[in-house]
Amino acid sequence: MNSDIKDIFADVALPLPIASLFTYRIPEELYGSIVPGMRVLVPFTNRFLTGFVLNLKEEKPEGRIKDIISRLDEEPVIDEGLLKLAEWISSYYLSPIGLTLRYFVPPAGKNKKSSTVNKPPVNKTLCEIIKSPFILNDEQIKCLDVICQNKNNFGVIVVHGITGSGKTEIYLQAIGDVISSGKEAIVMVPEIALTPQTISRFKERFGDNIAVLHSRLGPKKRLEEWRRIKNGEVKVVIGARSAVFAPLPNPGIIVIDEEHESTYKQEETPRYHARDVAIMRAKFCNALVILGTATPSLETYYNISTGKYKYITLNKRIEKSVLPEIEIVDMRGEVAKGNLDAFSETLINNINISLKRKEQIILFLNRRGFSSFVLCRKCGQVIKCRNCEVSLTYYLAKHRLQCHYCGCTEKLPSVCFSCGSEFLHHFGLGTERIEDHIKKMFPDARVARLDMEISRQKGEMERILNDFSENKIDILIGTQIIAKGHDFPNVTLVGVIFADITLNFPSFRSSERNFQLLTQVAGRAGRGDKPGKVIIQTHQPEHYSIKRACNHDYTGFYNEEIKYRRALFYPPFSFIINILFKNKNEKINLEAARRFFEIFQLSKNKSIQVVGPAPAVIPKINNFFHIQMILKGQSRVHLHECLLKTWHEFKKDKKFSSVKVLFDVDPLNMV
Repeated sequence: MNSDIKDIFADVALPLPIASLFTYRIPEELYGSIVPGMRVLVPFTNRFLTGFVLNLKEEKPEGRIKDIISRLDEEPVIDEGLLKLAEWISSYYLSPIGLTLRYFVPPAGKNKKSSTVNKPPVNKTLCEIIKSPFILNDEQIKCLDVICQNKNNFGVIVVHGITGSGKTEIYLQAIGDVISSGKEAIVMVPEIALTPQTISRFKERFGDNIAVLHSRLGPKKRLEEWRRIKNGEVKVVIGARSAVFAPLPNPGIIVIDEEHESTYKQEETPRYHARDVAIMRAKFCNALVILGTATPSLETYYNISTGKYKYITLNKRIEKSVLPEIEIVDMRGEVAKGNLDAFSETLINNINISLKRKEQIILFLNRRGFSSFVLCRKCGQVIKCRNCEVSLTYYLAKHRLQCHYCGCTEKLPSVCFSCGSEFLHHFGLGTERIEDHIKKMFPDARVARLDMEISRQKGEMERILNDFSENKIDILIGTQIIAKGHDFPNVTLVGVIFADITLNFPSFRSSERNFQLLTQVAGRAGRGDKPGKVIIQTHQPEHYSIKRACNHDYTGFYNEEIKYRRALFYPPFSFIINILFKNKNEKINLEAARRFFEIFQLSKNKSIQVVGPAPAVIPKINNFFHIQMILKGQSRVHLHECLLKTWHEFKKDKKFSSVKVLFDVDPLNMV
C-alpha cells in the first residue's frame, strides 16, 4: 500500500433494526470509485451485507475498522435528493435509515453506467403528448388553469371532485403540460387493482413514456422498470405507494389519487404515509403536488381550512351522468317483518330490475370469507387461531378455517374442541357467503367475487375486472378492492350489505372511514348514460356518517366529525405515536412496557398524554404477545425528543433485549 495515500472511510447504512451507521475503510483499489448513493458489500459479524454509502470522511474512528469488500454499482443508485428524503423519513418515522433505504432500490442486480440518460420520448413527440382529444367542462378548465399557474413551484393543491367529475383527465393534461417543460411526473393510486385501468388511460395519452412500480411486479420486471426510470427513458411513473421513491431525475408534479385512502400508509418499518412522503419529496425538488379525492381526509381538509393547501372543487359529473339516487334501508325494520336474511326486499327487487335490463350490479361487503367465526352452540366456544387471540374465518370453497393475522389454516373440525359437541355453527357474513346466497337466488346471473383472497391468486384480479368491464359478469361481489376508482359505465345498481361494519371498528377514524367507503362505493353507480341507484342496508340509519354520505354532503360530515376530534384531542388537533411491545414471553413483555412507561414519565411534560401500557385489542398474534402504549401531544418535536430520550435509556437494560419495540408515527389504526 502507498503510504502517501490517506485512508478514507465510508459511513454505511445497513438493513438492520439499528439506528446508527457503520464505518468501513475504503481499500486502495477502490479509491475514487465509491461515492454517496452507491451500494457496497461489507462484512458484518460473521456474514456479508449490502449497504448504502451515505458519506465519506478522512477521520479514523476508534476501534478496529474493517474494509469494504466491493462496490455493487458503477454510479450512485440514489441521488442527493432521494438520500435527503430517506434521511427525513428515518427521522420523522423513527426508522433506521438502513431499513428505509431498502424501499428505494430493487434488491436484485447491479447498476451500471447508463448511456441512455435523458433519452427523448419513445414513440410520441411532446406536441402529441400534450394534445388531448377530450374537451373539458368549465369546472375542469378552471381547475387546470390553477394547476398550470402553480407549476414549477412547490405547493399542494387539493382537487376535491365528486365521483365521476373527471379528475383523471385533469391529471393527464396537467402532466402533459409539465412534460412539455422538460420535467417528469409520478402518479400514485391507492390499490394495485387500479393500476391496469390507470395504465391503460395513460398509455393512450403518453404511449411508452410510462413505467410501472408496485409490489406485485416480479423481481426481474421491477428491476427492469426501475432501470428505465433511472436511465431517463420514461416521463411518467405510475404505481402504488412505493412509486414515491421512483428515481426520476427531475420530477415536476406528483399526483396522489384518492389521497384519503388508508393503503397509502405502510404497516411495516418504516411506517411511512406515502402522501406525506410525496409532499416532502416535492418540497425537496420544488415540484407541485396534486391531492385528488372525493372525500378528503380530515387532516387534508383541515390544512385547506388553515390555508396551508390550495383548494379546487368539482361539483358535477362529466358528460351526461349524474350522481346516483341513494336509498337507506333500515334492517331493523326487515327483522320486524320476519326477514332475517342479509338482503332486504328492496335490494332483491332492484337486483331483479337491473338484471332484466341487462345492467350490471356491484354488491359491497367490507368483510371477506364465508363466515366471521365458527361457534359451538352448546358450550359457546369460538374456534380461535392457536397462534393468535382471534377467531378463525371460515372459507367454504376451501372447507378450511384461516387466520387473517398470521395466515395459518386449519381443517374445519366436525366436533367442538372444548366439549365434543357436533353443534358447530357459522356466524357472521363474508363475501364468500354473499356469493353463495346470490348464486342460489339468481341462478341465471353470472356472478363473480373479488376480495383479498381472490386477488392473491395470480392473474385473477385482472381477469375478473376485465370480464366485468366487458359485461361478461352481471353481479360483482367484493370488498374495498371494488369500492374505489373503477369506471364501469353499465353499473346502475350498487348494494351495500352491512354499512355498519366499519363503524364498529375500534378506531377514532371509524366514522371517517365509513363515510369515505360509502361515498366511494356509491360512486361506482350511474357513471354512464343510464341513471344509477345505491341501496345502503344498515342497522344505524341515524348515524351522521351514513346520513351525510347519502346526501353527498362532505362539508356537513366534516363539521360534525371535527367537533368530535377537537373534544377528544385527536388529529388534526394532536400528534399521535403508537408504541407496540412484542415478545413471546408475556411477563417479560409487560415488564418491558411498564419500564418504558416509567422512563418516559420522567422526560415528558404536562402537554403529553399517555394511554397505557395495556394489552392491545388483539393481545396475541403469531405467538407474540402485544402491549400497547399511545402518546398524544401538541408538539411533534417535543414528542419525538421525549420518545428518543426514553428509547436510548430503555435500551441500556439488557433484560429487555429480546423485546421488539415498534414506533408508529401518525398511525391510521391502533389495534
